[in-house]
Amino acid sequence: MNYLRAVKAAVLRHGCISRAALSEPPLSRIARVEALFPPQDIEELIAFANQLVEEAA
Repeated sequence: MNYLRAVKAAVLRHGCISRAALSEPPLSRIARVEALFPPQDIEELIAFANQLVEEAA
């Protein structure tokens, strides 16, 4: 849950999120995204977060 909260904060702060951003601080300080989620889920997380940003714009 902490990782997803951090993703939410990053999206709110920066807009869109990328796979590379998931491996950089502050997200990387919580955990490696690959250790938390399988590859398909990572892609879905990125797509979902970016879709929300686009819809909010």
